[in-house]
Amino acid sequence: MPLLMDCVNFDIMRRLGLRDVFAFGPYLAQQGFRCLPGGETTGRARTVLERENNHSIRREMGTVQDYLAEFENAEVVHDFFGRWPSLHDAEVIELVLNRELGFDFTGPRLTMTLYGCADCSAAEPQVPKHCKLIVMFEDVELAYLRDFNHQNAMADFMMETYHCDRLREDRYRVEFGEFGAKMDFTFKTARVLSISPFEPIDYFKKQESSE
Repeated sequence: MPLLMDCVNFDIMRRLGLRDVFAFGPYLAQQGFRCLPGGETTGRARTVLERENNHSIRREMGTVQDYLAEFENAEVVHDFFGRWPSLHDAEVIELVLNRELGFDFTGPRLTMTLYGCADCSAAEPQVPKHCKLIVMFEDVELAYLRDFNHQNAMADFMMETYHCDRLREDRYRVEFGEFGAKMDFTFKTARVLSISPFEPIDYFKKQESSE
């Protein structure tokens, strides 16, 4: 949902007759503006520029909602929500990177624990609102991780598929970050380890009981 300041900006831009904007905000395209560089975007998809092999390339990214079904054991997520969630406004609780190679020589691995994950509405009160989702990503290559803090809220969990010429294989790319942890990494496969109901108050009660 756009912030109040965003709405004020939209109104001013319309009054000034502006059509093209140099920005990556997901709500700009939804309001009919054209984001530069990169041209039109639709829905939550957006265009980003990156430097790879000394060439600027343009890529379209969508939300994890479009890719979750390709994760191993992902059906437990669909069963939990009754649909594929977008993970909009989810919060990163824990990140564990492990480079130890197993007998299958897969590593490195990234295990990510998320809180929230629900985008339910009043029309769907039967859908659990709070949960803890744990996902393991295999054959990870981390581009960057920064600003890990007390909240780590992500606007959207953005994903895309691409072919890596260096590794000679098709891979996935992930990018997210809003307030707190910002992350960009690629991986070969992913597996949902678990999903369960979770309320933040449960965590604090557990901490109190252990003291």
